[in-house]
Amino acid sequence: MCNAGVFRAPRATRPKKAAPRQDAPARDLALVGTVFTEDKVDWKVVHVGWSGADKAVVVWYYDTALAGRTGVLEAGMKAFARDVADSRAKGTCPAPLEFSAVREVRAWIRASQEE
Repeated sequence: MCNAGVFRAPRATRPKKAAPRQDAPARDLALVGTVFTEDKVDWKVVHVGWSGADKAVVVWYYDTALAGRTGVLEAGMKAFARDVADSRAKGTCPAPLEFSAVREVRAWIRASQEE
């Protein structure tokens, strides 16, 4: 490229390395089973694990009331979350199940305990 008589060589681009899969720290794994309230909804943590798509450890949790109304079992949600972590998930995510960053869920748990 030339701009005002200055030649600039294009930089070589290196392919981005995939973030290495990480195991969840024991401190994060201890969140499994924790029940908390956020936006007037009761949630329960079912799995903490690596998300290849997010390249981070995430927390999987579900809406306990919605699970009860729809008949979705905790074991099925737990298995789905594990399969996502192992890149084996098939089908759609069960409706009551969601995931977020560990930091975000910890903040919700703290706020829930302060109420």
